[in-house]
Order: sequence, then C-alpha cells, then structure tokens
Amino acid sequence: MSAEESRKSRLLAVRELASLPLFQLSTAGMELFHTNMLYWLATERPDESLAVWRALGLSQLRADGQTPFIRREWHHIDLVVVPGDGQPALVLENKIGAIPNPQQLDGYYARLRSAQPPFSLESAEFVLLTLTPPSFVPPEPWRSVTYRELLPALRESAQNLTGPDASLVATCADLVARLDKVAMTYDPAGDLNGFFALEPDEWHVLNEARLLVLVEKVRAGRFAEIAAKKLTTELGEVGHVGGGFSNGSAIYEWFLPGPAGRLIGWQVQHGQFRLAVNTGENDPHPRAEQEALVAAQYASYFDFSLPDDLCYVFGQYAGRKQWLHYAPRFIYRYAPLAPDTTWNELLGLVRWFSRRAVGFAGSRQTDPCS
Repeated sequence: MSAEESRKSRLLAVRELASLPLFQLSTAGMELFHTNMLYWLATERPDESLAVWRALGLSQLRADGQTPFIRREWHHIDLVVVPGDGQPALVLENKIGAIPNPQQLDGYYARLRSAQPPFSLESAEFVLLTLTPPSFVPPEPWRSVTYRELLPALRESAQNLTGPDASLVATCADLVARLDKVAMTYDPAGDLNGFFALEPDEWHVLNEARLLVLVEKVRAGRFAEIAAKKLTTELGEVGHVGGGFSNGSAIYEWFLPGPAGRLIGWQVQHGQFRLAVNTGENDPHPRAEQEALVAAQYASYFDFSLPDDLCYVFGQYAGRKQWLHYAPRFIYRYAPLAPDTTWNELLGLVRWFSRRAVGFAGSRQTDPCS
C-alpha cells in the first residue's frame, strides 16, 4: 500500500468513528466512559453480561446470598469487581491511549497491596485492558486483554439484552470496533517505515474529530515502548522512554541522571529533535547563568553529527539563539526533522544519541562545578 493509500485508509477509519454520536459523547474522557460502561454492566446487568466477565477472567459475577463489591477508581485502580467473600476478584486497569510500562504496573500492584483490600490478591485476576496490545509481557500477576479480544463478549451481551439496553450495548460494541480500527491503523508497530509526522490536513481532521489526543497518545506510547525495548537490549537498564501529548503534539523523551541532580538526554516534539540538559535544583536559577553552566560543562554533548545512514534526516537549524530554554531549568538545542522522516529513522536517531548520552554521562561521574 502506498503512503497516500495508507493515509486515505486512516482518514476513512477516523471519519467512520467520528460519525458515531456515542463516540462524541465519550470524548470528554474515553477511559472513564468505557470503565463506566463496564461498571454499569456489572452492577445493573450482571447476568446478561456474563460473557464480558468471563473474558476478563471471572467465572461468575454474583455469589449466592452475597452482595458483590464493585468499585470504580478504588485506590486509583480503574475497576475492582469481587463477586462475594472468598470469591476471586477482578482488578482492571483500563488504558485507551498510552499503555503503562511494566514499572507502572508493578506500582499499581504495590499500591493495592499496601491498601489491604477486602479480597485475596493471590487469587485475583489482574487485567490490563488496552486498545493496542503491549509490546512487552506484563509483569506478574498482570495479563493483557485488548478491546478487540473483548469485542465478541460485548456483542454477545448486547444479544442477551432487550430494548434500549440492547441497542446501547450494541452501539458501544460498534464504537469499540471502530476505535480498534483507528488505533491499529495508527500504531507505528504496523509500519515502522511509515512517516513519523502527521501531514497538516490529517492533523486537522483528527483535531476536528476530537481524535488527535488519542491517536498521538497511541503513536507516542507505542514508539516509546519500541524505543525502550531497543535501548534496554543495547545499553542495559537505562531508564524510561516517555511518550505522551503536550501543547497539541506528541512528545517523546528520555533522560539519564547526571551529577548535581542534572538530567541529560533528548526530546522530540513539533518536528524538532532536541538535545537537552535539565539543570539541578542547586544550580543557578537565572537563565543566563544556567546557559553558561551548560555551555561550560556540556557543550560537546550538543553535537548533531550523524552516521552516514541517517545524515539526511536533519535539516538546518535556522534560529539565531545559541541556547533555547524551557522554564525552569530545561536548556536545549535542536535540529529540525525532515518531513519524510520515518519511524525507523527516528528510532535510529534515538539509538544514536542515547548511546552518546550514556557515554557522555559515564565519563562525567564527578562535576568540578557541582
């Protein structure tokens, strides 16, 4: 499929999803919307929706003579369902956009354990429910379920219902199917040779459809996963690759701790590949003094030279300022990315500059100016 055909296919999926009234009603908070739908099924239609709960790991939703324990946002867990005393529980974390990394999942489990829940954690089902499957094996006791895998159970539940309830759940299932289609068409893992940047008209369509944030979070989260896996394989445990959405655009970043509480690394946003140092809390606060410190101690890090296979990816910096700054302590320089930069090329940049950062940080374990 050509790049133009791929773009048309993506936009068709976007328009089909945006045309659904239920989707527009969900855009104020998609994760909460879908969690609320599951909560409603569990509390109001438990028998008709049993297929959903079996798909999520529960053999039953109600124990004879007992009141189920069903909570949303319980100790920051999206949904907890306990059929009754002594019954296996379901602990569900629902992620429509970016997927939590293994460390975050470990944190959710640790926080729940410290809360001393009224059910056995050892027999509970821990489910990470996502649009796109994680590219890693979730740490125990978590397991992954995608909305695509849940879709048949949602459709079966709709068939078990009658009247407006049946129509509502059937429409919700259709919404999930169209969400899945959009997520899959924008998942970088499906075509790492595809273009990294959204074209202006595509950005506009996504923004008008209220899908820009979701799509960019899906793209950013997946690329962050892929990059983190590559860096861990090549460099060892070198920290988290961040992927999110800020100021109307996806953002990707990675930093290593350095001396005096500083951070050194890279950031990608708005078509810029930035090399940056985040100064420490005890460093000077005035911007000019921060820039002077970075120039004195880290100037050699800000070298945008590339290997031959990537030499065409950067354009020429056209700005006048030698150093750029985000308050309160973020000092950076950037090179513009070529409009036709692919995900694979971006991954090549990430690997190249991360290796340089590791070498740079390792050679400066002490700082004469700290």
